[in-house]
Amino acid sequence: MLELASAASSRSVSASRSRSETVSSFAEPCTFREKFLLLDQDEDAEDAAETSRRFAQHAPKLNVSYFVGPVIPSLWFTNVLLLGCTVSLFAATFTFRSCADGSIYPVPPYWIWTICLPAILHQMLTERKALHLVKPCYKKHMEMHSLEPFELFGMPASEFWWTAAQRMTLVLGSLDLFTDTYFAGTMGLGGTALCSEGKTQRVWRAWWDHSIFRSLPVIPLDILISVSWLLMLLQHVIACVAMLRRGSDEERDDGKSAPVLPCSDEKYLYNDDVFFQLSEAAGFASITQISTKIYVCQMRRKVLQQEGYRMMGYGMALSSKYVKRVCLSYLLEDGIQVTLQSWTLAISTHQAPERALLPTLSLCVSFLMGMVKLKEMMLYLGIRQLMENLASKIEREEHDAKDKDIEYFESSLAAVRRHAICVKISMVLMALALFTPCFTLYAVLSCPGGIRSLAGGCIDVPD
Repeated sequence: MLELASAASSRSVSASRSRSETVSSFAEPCTFREKFLLLDQDEDAEDAAETSRRFAQHAPKLNVSYFVGPVIPSLWFTNVLLLGCTVSLFAATFTFRSCADGSIYPVPPYWIWTICLPAILHQMLTERKALHLVKPCYKKHMEMHSLEPFELFGMPASEFWWTAAQRMTLVLGSLDLFTDTYFAGTMGLGGTALCSEGKTQRVWRAWWDHSIFRSLPVIPLDILISVSWLLMLLQHVIACVAMLRRGSDEERDDGKSAPVLPCSDEKYLYNDDVFFQLSEAAGFASITQISTKIYVCQMRRKVLQQEGYRMMGYGMALSSKYVKRVCLSYLLEDGIQVTLQSWTLAISTHQAPERALLPTLSLCVSFLMGMVKLKEMMLYLGIRQLMENLASKIEREEHDAKDKDIEYFESSLAAVRRHAICVKISMVLMALALFTPCFTLYAVLSCPGGIRSLAGGCIDVPD
């Protein structure tokens, strides 16, 4: 029981509290094999009391807050450094861009890429430290539930190859961030017209007049690019500001303190809350994946302890945080970025194909990351189905729950179903955003000297 687990260890924070937690978004839920293990109660023949005793015995080893406090200052510095390097790269690109060699688009000097190096190096060092601290706890969670700790493409993998793959994802995410910033600093805030003497704007207006947006006023391309970059930056700032809290985690044995801003549903923020949120903001795919599986394990623990009606304290937080990230970050940030970069590449290909390297690089990285985000949206539906299956089992087997627990359980499950609808809509929009580059490039390449519209075939583009 929850009370028994709490009595076994006064310092067990995460494993003994029923709460709606601040949860990071997730790169990988449990595989099909793991779902089978989660739902197979025949293999777990222990009664609820024995299960509670077993978890209480290992409670300190299962408590993430107990382990991750020492790395939180480094996570804060990593996020501050990322923000500083991102803004500095934009400012340097905007300041030093020029029209050298008669180029149609401004070209910043190549040395400004060195601005990114401190952030990337510190990211990798901090991620290594964070993994070192959280892995023992994570492995214990996986061991307690007989689940595979490390997987690639849905298959068990060695810890070495899993770590290498997550590190590559980290570097790719950083590259996406900085190429988007380089792109915005070069093309935003008047960059599209800086060297083309108005030709780019005429091409953009001609495209707009023959697009599905023709009924709307023309929005300058450089303004769209700048707003998209600011939106990307804002997502990072919000994620960090939400985790500001009073006092130091080192002053408290339980690793908790009150949030500075009243933007959290919780009275306290715990080390694991802050650790997972800051790791997500810093682009640590490894910690993101670990947080997902830990919360799935926590839901399963509640079911095994015959407290299944309280599992949505984890499930609802898991779903809410994920949907916010999908709608506000994946769709509005990645979806818009890949669309704008495809349009810019189309114009570059029409005007100066020999100088289309920058938009091509930005588009390739953004497209690849967009595919990764689309996969994450699809995986959320698997988590939602897992909750539905567990809910059906709970309703069949548990009949002595408190009315308030049942009410919260049912309302949370209904909210998760609404979240699933939002994710499905976002998946369609993201798929359309990823289709845009394919059609846009086809529209340019299939019409020499012009561009193909959806309704009018090939149209001439003004010089």
